[in-house]
Amino acid sequence: MNTIKVWFSAALFALLGLQSAGSFAAHLGCPDPSQLPTSSGCSLPGIKSSGVPYFDQGVKIKYRAKKGKAGDFNLKGSYDKNSARSSLVLGLGNIVAIGDTKAKIKIKVRKGVASGSVRISGTIDALGINKKQKLVKAKMAGQWAVSTDGQLLGFNTMDIECNPMLPINCTDAESFYLALDEAINTGKKKLNTTGVAITTVPVPAAVWLFGSGLMGLAGMAHRRHMMMS
Repeated sequence: MNTIKVWFSAALFALLGLQSAGSFAAHLGCPDPSQLPTSSGCSLPGIKSSGVPYFDQGVKIKYRAKKGKAGDFNLKGSYDKNSARSSLVLGLGNIVAIGDTKAKIKIKVRKGVASGSVRISGTIDALGINKKQKLVKAKMAGQWAVSTDGQLLGFNTMDIECNPMLPINCTDAESFYLALDEAINTGKKKLNTTGVAITTVPVPAAVWLFGSGLMGLAGMAHRRHMMMS
């Protein structure tokens, strides 16, 4: 039985495991989601872990604490044109570059509840999107969390909208992560920094069906082995 578990894990890893698209928050001890066989990424309370597929953007961030309101803040972000990071990681090592990128991030946190949105537009020649278009847009869904060092922020998202030319599903809530180069919990009223934005979207249903198919095949193989023993 252990052999079957190992076989299935290896098969699923081959299906979802990717070549790294960059070191996502490696300095925070948080693994690159592209290296994960399942959605078991960064452990943030109440926030779904980052998985694949996902958008990967280098961003500039402006943080401003809300005057007189402890823990409340406004955060704005945009694509960092000095960064080479702008891609869509689809799976199976398939990483497609995004050109002419425009990313807009607006987040408000009030009494522990987040609101706002993230929007990414651009071109993806590899997918036939050669005219600048909206690629993905999502709203913050209220829940959010921050790592103990204040550099990794995670937000639940909802109302995801995707370009119909993208081979991904956009019907379920997923997550949005910011890995900042500087911490926001230092008591500073303002902070300008850079970082990486990871916007996750649901894995296509066919992937999970294929995974369950592998499990079924593994079960059949095990039963056949037991009958022949």
